Amino acid sequence: MAWAGQGRETLLAALHSLSIHRLRSLLTTVGIVIGVAAVIILVALGNGLQANFNAQFGKLANQIIVVPATGAFPVVGWRAS
Repeated sequence: MAWAGQGRETLLAALHSLSIHRLRSLLTTVGIVIGVAAVIILVALGNGLQANFNAQFGKLANQIIVVPATGAFPVVGWRAS
């Protein structure tokens, strides 16, 4: 159980450091909150854009006609003038 004593000392040292450096702790917390919020917003925005794209493309996909290619394939290196 020696690790329990070390863990307790570590926790007390961390709490002591947080209480001494309040501004640094506050700014760090604000930075973490802003970062997490930014990631959540970007993921939500990406999902919304993807859903919108899929809905718009779904409407367009009903109008697309696929015609199979017939005839000879173009020769490699051939260029139209």
